[in-house]
Amino acid sequence: MSKLEVREIGPISGESEVRLADGATAVGFGGGKVLQVVQAEKTDVFSSSGKTFVDVTGLSLNITPSSTSSKIIILASINVSSNMRYSAFRLFRNSTNINIGDPSGIGDRFLITSPIEGNDDISHNNYYLRNSSISYLDSPSTMSPINYKIQTGSTVPNEDSYIYINRTVMDDDIGYCARASSNIIAMEVSG
Repeated sequence: MSKLEVREIGPISGESEVRLADGATAVGFGGGKVLQVVQAEKTDVFSSSGKTFVDVTGLSLNITPSSTSSKIIILASINVSSNMRYSAFRLFRNSTNINIGDPSGIGDRFLITSPIEGNDDISHNNYYLRNSSISYLDSPSTMSPINYKIQTGSTVPNEDSYIYINRTVMDDDIGYCARASSNIIAMEVSG
């Protein structure tokens, strides 16, 4: 194996880039570079009922880090409506619930809650679609495949509570009842 030692590598005179041969990989230049991006987009609708948290079908993705020092940035945009005003979301790495609040002994722990309110009359909230967003920097310390997924559940302990993703509660064919899309994105960043 050969070793070339130099003080500085610069571009050819008149150019601003140093290029690698096709198929070559640069290493040892510090962190912060985006190595890969994976997205799952959900354009159909989803519903669940009760307080039990369930996976939101279509808001799940897999990514395989190229290094154990890599970080994974998770971004999600979720459009939600609920007949009981309150819905909550959890972010999982494989089977581990991540980015949740510290336990207090007085309630459940979530990543984000999404209050559905805006009118004086709760029945009008059945026509509202709200956006909830997630951003999280994960340090999984692995090169094995990782599954990231979103779960949803109601914060109201009532079996009559319903949560809808990408549609309003009423979902009527009128101008102010919206349909939308939601997504989750994973970006591997060099450590």
